[in-house]
Amino acid sequence: MSGLVSAVEALYEAVVSDPDSWNEQMFVDWTDSVVSGGPVSKDEAKYVRRALRMAQKLRAFWADAPARPDLGWESRVDLALGPRAWRPVLELAEAQLRNTRNEEAFTDVARLFPLVNGDGFLDGVNFDDWRDSQS
Repeated sequence: MSGLVSAVEALYEAVVSDPDSWNEQMFVDWTDSVVSGGPVSKDEAKYVRRALRMAQKLRAFWADAPARPDLGWESRVDLALGPRAWRPVLELAEAQLRNTRNEEAFTDVARLFPLVNGDGFLDGVNFDDWRDSQS
């Protein structure tokens, strides 16, 4: 997982696992830590902001919902907001793939694409074939 994608997924996991521990200052601190972690393009920043808004919605949903220890964090995201929660994460991964064209970004897109679109990414094409087709 790329750094930004894994940071957003860690944020999602944190807010759905312990929503009561999150407040607005924690979201500000998380954003500051992501921005200070390295260069973030304007395009990537846009998707990080969208994911941050989704994380705030996830926190609000689970703060008011009964505890569900039987669910994993991904299932909690799905239950609360469904595919729209994953869309900014996918868009972030796609932006990174456009910028880097590396296998890690490709793997992130291939993993997230079905969560948003309900269908496989590029009919299961692997990274090497995709890279060769982009040349």
